[in-house]
Amino acid sequence: MNKRLPFFTLLLFLPFFLSSQNLISITDLGARDQADVNTEVTQFGVSALNGVLQYKVQYETPDIHGVLDTASGLLLIPDNYAAVMAPVLCYQHGTVAGPIDVPSNMAGGYGASLGFASQGYIVSSADYLGLGDARGFHPYVHADSEAWAAIDMMRAVRQYLGEQNIASLDQLFVSGYSQGGHAAAAVQKMMQEDFPSEFEVTASAPMSGPYSVSDVMFNWVMSDNIYFYGAFLPYVVMSYQEAYGNIYTSLSEIFKPQFIPAIQNFRNGNIDLNGLATDIIVKLASTGAIIPNRMFQDSIINVINTDPDHPLNVAMRDNDLVDWLPDAPTRMYYCESDDQVFYENSIFADSTMNANGAINTKAESINPALNHAACAPPAIARAVEFFNGFFSTDINDPFLTHADIKVFPNPAFESFEININTSEVLNFKLELIDINGKVVYEAASIPSNQNVNIATDHLPAGLYQIGITENNRKSFKKLVIVH
Repeated sequence: MNKRLPFFTLLLFLPFFLSSQNLISITDLGARDQADVNTEVTQFGVSALNGVLQYKVQYETPDIHGVLDTASGLLLIPDNYAAVMAPVLCYQHGTVAGPIDVPSNMAGGYGASLGFASQGYIVSSADYLGLGDARGFHPYVHADSEAWAAIDMMRAVRQYLGEQNIASLDQLFVSGYSQGGHAAAAVQKMMQEDFPSEFEVTASAPMSGPYSVSDVMFNWVMSDNIYFYGAFLPYVVMSYQEAYGNIYTSLSEIFKPQFIPAIQNFRNGNIDLNGLATDIIVKLASTGAIIPNRMFQDSIINVINTDPDHPLNVAMRDNDLVDWLPDAPTRMYYCESDDQVFYENSIFADSTMNANGAINTKAESINPALNHAACAPPAIARAVEFFNGFFSTDINDPFLTHADIKVFPNPAFESFEININTSEVLNFKLELIDINGKVVYEAASIPSNQNVNIATDHLPAGLYQIGITENNRKSFKKLVIVH
């Protein structure tokens, strides 16, 4: 049975509860000053601009069966929040060894979250279902649960920020690496398609993710090539059994007998992913080569290759994240020598999304010579650079809301008009900023409460930000230009 339905059914009956009352607790994990943070984030090619306040968040979210569970995650807040407003960044961590190797324990994914927070972002990083404080088996590379766990944590964080009167900029960024790249795309897609009035993603940067589970990723790891990360395969198979309930009746239907004890021990929590990986490598080596397809029963390989409606094929397709249309500017960073997640995942996703009509979606290579682990730091540095093109700090003082800045038509064709509605007569500086953070147009004096026409016929089609500045205060409005 497909387990997507209970979550959305629950949303229908408990929308207020899930959207505003799911925060359980906040635990102070201590503060790190700017110098201390800087010692750790230099690996990402950035210098810390602030210290960071660290909190463990417990919140309620549905488990994979639609039953409310207590989940956990990490919240990082720049220590200068009282003076400078920050945007919010939803970060998704990569594959971890086990339930305790998670951001809220300042382990798996912690360094990347800290890197973004050191640049002035409020970072929300969920541990995922089945990890951290959440019960059960982690539904690995299961798009919907990755997304709803992160989204419900965002709601809990929003609740906490409101209770503490911590103001944030009206900007939301999404990112993640490896499994987190897949999760970041899932979060962006769910926010856009299911909660558009609640979340508006400013920009997204999934990195080195397995977006094409059923095609690129499956064909690569099930080929006759040597692949040292075969433990990912039983992890995915058992994850989809947990989520859909119809992949197999017994593990012996899928895997050869000599591999089952370690797989079952991993499923029961007796060994972690590293233990499973070691066992599989040793047993595959005894066959003459570390080729993961050798752990599968010949019968199941034949069925999967010939029956597109086999439940495993259906489940894999259900978790692909390539055939959709991102609204927000999106960059998918990768390295061609990735030895864990085949880089063609990013190329395939990019080509499919752009064929669907994506305005500003692009896969970008970081370095053709770097493997999966080595690619992470420069990819995160590139994501910081990309996001910083949208991000300007603002004095913690109420300024202009989206309603105060009227832009029409939007999308604009040859020109647009802007009216800045204020109770007093003011003059504003206006900047039109492209996707790379470059100012492509500026006007030194735009009067309030008047329609001002600005030509766009000389600018490329795409997504832009309008920056409005008055006396060191800045607000933003999005503008789409089409021709």
